Amino acid sequence: MQEITSVPDPQRIVVRKNLGLGHINLRGNPEDATFTRGVKTVLGFDLPGIPNTVSEGENVVAYW
Repeated sequence: MQEITSVPDPQRIVVRKNLGLGHINLRGNPEDATFTRGVKTVLGFDLPGIPNTVSEGENVVAYW
């Protein structure tokens, strides 16, 4: 993706690179207390429990 730069304008969209961004595909059983506790310990928040929702931490976002 090439960075597009322009003067900010509420009528325009600006796209910027985020080179530090990473993704993982995390799979587990949400009914398994050990899994959910472990995820919360690592991420600092609970995973979203409803499809098409988001949970956020300080520097992490989880999508379902």
